[in-house]
Amino acid sequence: MPTPKHFNLGILGCGQMGTAILSGIVKKKSDAQSGTSEWEIKHVFVSVKSAASATQLREQFAEHAAFITIFHGDNVAASEGSDVVILGFKHTYMGPILGAPGLRQALEGKTLISVLPGKSTQATLSAVVGEEVLGDGQEHSGITVVRTMPNLAAREGASMTIVAAATSESSQQAVNVTKWVLDHVGKTQEIPEAQFDLIGSLVGCSGAMFTIAIDGLLDASVAGGLKRSEALSMTTQSLLGLVRLLEQGSSPSNIREEVSSPGGSTIKSLMELERHGVRTAFSSALDVAGERAREIGSKEEK
Repeated sequence: MPTPKHFNLGILGCGQMGTAILSGIVKKKSDAQSGTSEWEIKHVFVSVKSAASATQLREQFAEHAAFITIFHGDNVAASEGSDVVILGFKHTYMGPILGAPGLRQALEGKTLISVLPGKSTQATLSAVVGEEVLGDGQEHSGITVVRTMPNLAAREGASMTIVAAATSESSQQAVNVTKWVLDHVGKTQEIPEAQFDLIGSLVGCSGAMFTIAIDGLLDASVAGGLKRSEALSMTTQSLLGLVRLLEQGSSPSNIREEVSSPGGSTIKSLMELERHGVRTAFSSALDVAGERAREIGSKEEK
């Protein structure tokens, strides 16, 4: 079912990622000019498990109380009032939450945006409608599942989020609205679901991998007499500059060539990294992360 231009959004489970998405929506809504967007969110319905979480969110978004309704433990109510629903709870709770009485009926005809790690679109849909009625399709009762993976930078509005769904006309419509929603916290890229584990590891794990390299640079700077805070500030700016060059189309190899003078310190440092197998270590780390993601998904779907 096509999502109306003016729609209500539901969020089931609002931890760090759900809160980041909600914050991005609120900020963009405040900044946006009426009528300039393909869609517009009329209202957000949030359901969280604990009373403490509900209270905290009500306080955090108090000035937006007319736009956001927060329920304590009422996923059915949050879903009934919504056209698009984000599944933002812990993935280990998927079965009990999506199989709860009344939720399947509340989700009929809606787009489900899943941020549940290790859960394929089919596994998520099966949890809602039951494996015995799902069959081979990816849709049932008008429900379309879109699988996504934002990363930690969503809380700064700078996430790289990947998006995948089954191939069909209705799925593409669901993907489009999903990308629009998650563009509130950064950038999105649609990919085939078959590649989700590897690419998900790229966008989800690479930031943590880079921090190892950053810490190594900071340690050497401190050993050379620089304060760690000063070294971090300089390194951060250097990384921002590198990102800008990459965004403008410079390739990593071209950047290395441009800064590597014959007999200079840069080429010597690069040779040292190659001697230690750093390039291969990063490649292997991503391979291992992707394989582990596949193992987790396969284990949990059995």
